[in-house]
Parts: sequence; C-alpha cells; structure tokens
Amino acid sequence: MARSAGSTCFALQRDARALFHAALQRCSIGDTLADKLFTGPADLFEGDRAVLRMDGVRRILVIAMGKAAGPMLRAVLARQDIVGGRTISGVLVAPDRPAWLPASVQYFRGGHPEPDERSRDAAECILGMLHDEPPSEGTLCLFLVSGGASAMVELPLDPIISVEDTAAFHRALVHSAAPIVQINALRKHFSAVKGGRLALAARHLRSISLLVSDVPPGQLDALSSGPTLPDRSTVADCRAILREHDLSGHLPASVTAFFQRESLPETPKPGDLDPNALLILSQADLAEHAAQAARERGYSAVIDNTPDDWPAAEAAQYLLDRFRSLQSQQDRSGKGSGRLCLISTGEVVVRLPPGLQGRASGGRNQHFVLETATRLSESDGDIAVLSCGSDGIDGNSPAAGAVIASADFRSAEARHRALEALGRFSAHPLLRRMGAAIETGATGLNLRDLRMILR
Repeated sequence: MARSAGSTCFALQRDARALFHAALQRCSIGDTLADKLFTGPADLFEGDRAVLRMDGVRRILVIAMGKAAGPMLRAVLARQDIVGGRTISGVLVAPDRPAWLPASVQYFRGGHPEPDERSRDAAECILGMLHDEPPSEGTLCLFLVSGGASAMVELPLDPIISVEDTAAFHRALVHSAAPIVQINALRKHFSAVKGGRLALAARHLRSISLLVSDVPPGQLDALSSGPTLPDRSTVADCRAILREHDLSGHLPASVTAFFQRESLPETPKPGDLDPNALLILSQADLAEHAAQAARERGYSAVIDNTPDDWPAAEAAQYLLDRFRSLQSQQDRSGKGSGRLCLISTGEVVVRLPPGLQGRASGGRNQHFVLETATRLSESDGDIAVLSCGSDGIDGNSPAAGAVIASADFRSAEARHRALEALGRFSAHPLLRRMGAAIETGATGLNLRDLRMILR
C-alpha cells in the first residue's frame, strides 16, 4: 500500500535532518587537519607543498579566536608531530572555556554578536603578547582563525571610542542590508586588530594562519575581518559603503567622526604583508559532505550556490524554481530512483526594519524556510525544505534553523500563519510550535549555512 503524503513528508524531514547532522559530523576539524597537514623532517606540508619551516622552532605562541577556535586548538594540540617537545602558550577566545585548556593558554569569552568589554580585553591581551614577544627564529606564532572573531576580539583603532559605541557600530552593521564583505571592510578600518593588523604586529615572528571560513569563496580577507591577511578594501570604499546604505545616521557620533577623518589610516595591503595562510574548512566542504551523505541514501544530489548573499525571498524563489526544473528533467529522463536533493550553501540576507529590532524572533534560516513555504504549490508534490546555520545559531533564537514539509502548508490557514510570521520577522515561534525548529547547540563549526530541498 502506498504511503500517505504525511508519512512521506515525515520521512523526507527525517532524511533532511540526518543529512544536515551528517554533513556537520564529516566536517571534523581534527580529521581535516590530519588529512591536509603533514610534517617532514624539518617542514610542515599541505599535501606535497612545504608551507612552513619547523626546524629550530622551540616555542609555539598560539592565538586562537572565533566560534571554532576551541576545536581548532584541540586538534592542533593533539598533533604531537607539530607541538611535541615545544613550549605552548597563548590566548583562546571562544564561546566556552574547555576543560582541557592548558594553564599556559589564557581564555577570554569575547562578546557575540556584539563586542563587549571582554572583547576589548582579549584584543589588548593579544596585542600585548605579540608586542612583548622578542624576535626569535625559535618562536612560531600560530593563528587559528574562524568566524565570529570580528565581535569576540575587538579594539577600536581610536581607543577613545567606548565599548558601548563599538557595540552600537557592530549592531548597526548587522542590522543593515550590507553584505558581509562590505560589513567587514568597515570593521577592518575601524579596528586595531583586523584588516591584517594582527599580522603586522607579529611580523617579527615566524607565523602561519589556519582558517575555518564562514565567508564567500575567494574572500578570505573578510573572515573575521581578516586579522592576519592583507586587506583589499580602502578608506574610500568604506565611505562609499556608508553612503550606499545610509549608515552614518545610524552610527554613534564618535564612529561617524572617525570615518570622516581626513587622516584615517589605510589597512595593510597586498605587498605590505607576506601572508602565510591555509584554508582548512569552508562552505565547499559542507556542501560536498552533504551531497555525499545524500547519495549514500539514494538521492541524486545537486549543489547550486548561486543565491549566495541574495535577499531571502529571492533566494527561496530561485532555489524552488531550480528544484522544479531538476524534478522535471529527472522525471523526463526516467533515470534514478526519483529521489532528488538540491543543496545550497552560503547565506541569505534579511533586512530587519528599525522598528522591529530587538522584537523579532528567529534568524535568516528560519525566515528562508517560511519564504519557501509560501511559494509551494500542489504540483510540487511531497518535498521537504531545510535551512540551518552550521554554527548551530540562527539569529536570536535557540535554533540552528528549521525543516518543513510541503504537506504542512497546503491549507490557506497555514499559509496565512506563515505570511504573518514573515511580516513580524518572527519565524521561530511558529516553527517551534510546529516541531520544525532544529536545535543543535553550538557545533564548534562555522561554515556558513546549509539549505536543502528534497523529494
């Protein structure tokens, strides 16, 4: 007997959740480091390419920051071929203090999503350590950088700007419609630790950066606002971004005055720094692991990251149209099991109206799921739609995201509830009541978002 639409949709939702969790598990920082980094008699290799001379290194100064900083540091400390016999000290700035943290590594829980006093303390500690470290071929400065450090480690270039104004600056950027690359261009020029300025502070030391990326491909200097990479953006770009998004009127007066200074210094540019950085994990790994897991379950998997940094409504329409096209092609060909999984990584943009800031409940992933739900039709059949943040956090909600089924939104009443929630920018209460919200807690990863449509 054929399964009902309800049972089919339940199975699809179950599969979508399983694929999301499988993709996270397969993006293991420890396993990836073991696959990518090798040590020879005197060098550290990425594959067959030597990236760092290890001969003579007796001490490692580690600067780990961001949402994945804890797992990154633990993976490095587990590599005896890298750290064995060497003195370890440094700083960890992460969401939680791990029980295994060596006493020689200081811990800070920097603020997020907005910087706070602890963020400033962390930045001052890191700069102080780098400044006090004497030049020595025997010391290796190891930067472990992941997303989230833009807020977790922050010190204004003008130290007179208060912690409160710094937080308001970050808040205004997050609530603007500016894409992350533009937001980080402003953060870089505002900060004493971003836009390559940490690498500048460590240029008297042998150093390497290991990166876990939550930024678009090819834009690694935007990762946590690029503390160890040269910056391609300029002061002129910053002023153009402020005009484009009409931001000056939403910033504290001290920050507006800062960006208006004629003498505002440029960040280090390509040629000013010789960056030594390795990309360990990115959204490409997240997508590939999701696709592999889908194929293992019998799905035909297609990856399409086209709508990266698109408005959520436009991204929902594009991916649904692409899925319908793939469905049609699959049905006409008669090949395969009929199972189909469209995968997309990156982020969508949701601009929160000023009057709703602080009152909305949810985030861009849950908003995207409801945007897609309102566009479903009877002809789409039984499908499931998932969108989740790989860090386990979606906006100001406790959820990572959500998964819904087409059967849940076929009635006019259900669609009306979805549209009401979208209008309030509060997707989470509705999705939680439906049992559609996905809660993972902090994952220790930060590889942008994963979206999937399945049949």
